[in-house]
Amino acid sequence: MEPRQLVGILLFAVGGTLFLDSAEYVMRIAFITSQNVEWFSLGSWTALISLLLVGLGLYFLLEPAIVPGRRTAN
Repeated sequence: MEPRQLVGILLFAVGGTLFLDSAEYVMRIAFITSQNVEWFSLGSWTALISLLLVGLGLYFLLEPAIVPGRRTAN
């Protein structure tokens, strides 16, 4: 396994965990109270950043299959 794929696994795991935490936080704020709109916005930005980390992790994992001509380690 290439180092880029290991980084992809790490980014995917961190992004997924962060997304689940931020989604839970956003739902708690949205359903418990209609106040604290700035915290709701902060949770939404955290969810967006975590999805970007997940996408980058998936790219690093799948890059050898996507990019033609790139050799994988034997």
